[in-house]
Amino acid sequence: MKNEIRKIASVHVELPTTVLIDWKDGRSDVIDLAGWIGNAELLAPLRDPKVFARGRVDEYGAAVIWDDAEILAIDSLHLDLIAREQKPFSTDELIAWQQEAGMTDDDAADFVGASPSE
Repeated sequence: MKNEIRKIASVHVELPTTVLIDWKDGRSDVIDLAGWIGNAELLAPLRDPKVFARGRVDEYGAAVIWDDAEILAIDSLHLDLIAREQKPFSTDELIAWQQEAGMTDDDAADFVGASPSE
């Protein structure tokens, strides 16, 4: 994917802290915002389920917003980054990562805290 900022087509909020994002490029992501909401004081109002439930896309598709002033918001760049961090590796991606890193099965298992047989 090119280094461009993705635009949001729609958002569906699922309590307590999840958003389902449909991107304008046709892809979708399920993003759990619990870590951000729990650790960022600016986002503290989103700990209230009534506030979190009001999430919607701003008029440009650049953020999910929770208030009319667009101050309580998470931009699409950060939502995309969070989504990428939360995606599980597929088997093929894991094998490619291991080969790129030049790791043996034992090294890779040790790195991720698993046994080679898992």
